[in-house]
Amino acid sequence: MLQYRIQADWDPEAKVWTATSENVPGLVVEAETVDALVDEAKLLVPDLLELNCGLRGPMDVSLVVTGRREERVVIPAA
Repeated sequence: MLQYRIQADWDPEAKVWTATSENVPGLVVEAETVDALVDEAKLLVPDLLELNCGLRGPMDVSLVVTGRREERVVIPAA
């Protein structure tokens, strides 16, 4: 099974998750939740793989979504 990696990053200013992929050319997705982001990616990836990579189905591919979110916390003085 072909496997495609998707990187999801939290944008704290826009308050959305943004996904891109080095091996799915043209993939750029934004959503308020990771689940919504994955749903959008699942809709777009087949078309992008066909248009940009020449892949035609029927076939199953695996999407590996890796997320990164950085938050800051304040440690009070003792």
